[in-house]
Amino acid sequence: MDKINFGLDIVDIKRIKNLVDQYGNRFLFRIFSINEIEEAKKRGHYFSSLAGKFAAKEAFIKAFPFSKDQVILFSDIEILSDSFGKPWCYYKRVKIIHSNLSISHEKNYAIAGLIVF
Repeated sequence: MDKINFGLDIVDIKRIKNLVDQYGNRFLFRIFSINEIEEAKKRGHYFSSLAGKFAAKEAFIKAFPFSKDQVILFSDIEILSDSFGKPWCYYKRVKIIHSNLSISHEKNYAIAGLIVF
């Protein structure tokens, strides 16, 4: 059996809102792609959606088997949903097929779990 990697992260939605309020586009475009920002706006829960995507990016970094010398940029990771609403992870614009991503929100928090197999 091949190795399975798992990453999990939780984010306070208010933290993301405060960062956007404080740094605006400088923060947004350093962390998120245009597609991610537009998708978050369409969902109607802008900061919750951004927080979920942020948590998913952190989960990706924890789960993916990168070498210790490799630098991973948030801008290289993109979290987008398909037509059914299922979130998918892309790394440098390539869809990570052998993975399962879940994002959930509850009151003040967003959480994401990613399995890479």
